[in-house]
Amino acid sequence: MLDAEGGFWSTLDGLLERLNLLADDVQQGTFNKAVKIYATNVGATDFTISGVLTKNSCEWCALHVGQTYHRGQFMPYLPKHPHCNHFYEVGRVGAENEESAFAAFWGLQ
Repeated sequence: MLDAEGGFWSTLDGLLERLNLLADDVQQGTFNKAVKIYATNVGATDFTISGVLTKNSCEWCALHVGQTYHRGQFMPYLPKHPHCNHFYEVGRVGAENEESAFAAFWGLQ
């Protein structure tokens, strides 16, 4: 097995790993941006960082999972690092009828 100094990232396996990490980042980042945009359009006011914490979770994730951000407040880019499984969850919709707002958000109407 090649270590980092031995050129692993230049091998076929290393290049494929980097492409997979990039694809994961783009997919997760796109999902989180879409949640923020669409949820804001239907009146969402709270967004909570959700996801599973494990013994291998990084310090940033351990401190921020469960934190709620409000519309208009700076919200960190997610994912924060490779293999980060955290995402924004819509916490509250400021509409009079929250059920219809959530149904509109998820296209259930």
